Amino acid sequence: MPRRISWRRGTLLAILGVALIAPAGASADSVKIGSTLQSTQNASFGSYSEIQLAYATPHPLVSPANGVITAWGIRTGFSDTYSLLVMHPKSGGGFDVTGGAVAPGPTDGTPDKTYIYSAPSVPIAKGDSIGLLNPSTNAPLHNTGNPLDIAGGNAVGPPTIPGSVGAPDANPGRELLLQAAVKFCNACNGCARGEKAVTTRPKVEKLIRKRVTVERQGKTFLQTNSQRIMADKQTTSEK
Repeated sequence: MPRRISWRRGTLLAILGVALIAPAGASADSVKIGSTLQSTQNASFGSYSEIQLAYATPHPLVSPANGVITAWGIRTGFSDTYSLLVMHPKSGGGFDVTGGAVAPGPTDGTPDKTYIYSAPSVPIAKGDSIGLLNPSTNAPLHNTGNPLDIAGGNAVGPPTIPGSVGAPDANPGRELLLQAAVKFCNACNGCARGEKAVTTRPKVEKLIRKRVTVERQGKTFLQTNSQRIMADKQTTSEK
């Protein structure tokens, strides 16, 4: 008599569906880099462009992945029309300015005020920094008193977008009051080429479609084996 195969639907789906389980603790799809904008603006530096070179405490300094900047902000008491700079490090020192965004208007000079601007999906690549273009050479800084907080300024002419700047002069004990919100791209280098950022929803939908396919395959497998077993039984009884 043929050996009866005993499969349970749940067992089959568990075996076939192992590879479809999403890993726990998936990373978020966005991050804020730069200052938290919680400190007051109590210092400045005479530079046309300013960048944060180091933080004393662990803090996102560069973009950890390719993506787009969806918003940016500053905290300042100066009156100026600032611009965001996306700065890509050059092998020989300095930075290439690969993109940016101009503030819609000048800050009003009210002491220590925070300004948040939306950005038209400005591309940023993994490892890129954000900088600030200061037309009036009034970089909004906070005096932290910690030499491990290092801002960097460049007083040689205002940079263009796109363009480049030389290696900045280090300004220890300072925090540049500039922040940007970065939304990651799932496709490699997609946003760095200027393509539209994608969300994680298509991945979820694809996962669901795979699971439905697996369930259908499981039902077909069970039905086929059930029919085979019944046929074997009938053949045995006839004998």
